[in-house]
Amino acid sequence: MAKIICNTVEYLTTENIDGDWIMIQSTGSVEYETNTINEDAGRIKDETVTVRAFTNNTVELNRDSYKFFILRLRTDDGSFEVGSDEFPALLEIWSNGVTDTLTFSRKSA
Repeated sequence: MAKIICNTVEYLTTENIDGDWIMIQSTGSVEYETNTINEDAGRIKDETVTVRAFTNNTVELNRDSYKFFILRLRTDDGSFEVGSDEFPALLEIWSNGVTDTLTFSRKSA
């Protein structure tokens, strides 16, 4: 398992793939984790991005119509994307009313 601390995260929805990247204003660092799992059908790459943000900064992400995402993560060494049109990242939100924990997960071959 590998873990990378990222500086920023931006997203596109699969419904608006040709639109502009939108930055998530996080309250701290953004964590990216990846793990490769060997299964009977072959190798599966499991990726997770965790972002903590104030609830008022995630209103757009809470819309039911936004379920599938493509993320662009930036580190000190450059940037990379998580998700694609064929294998998007799925969003799960946990909130305590003040801050939200956004967990984007993706599995691909």
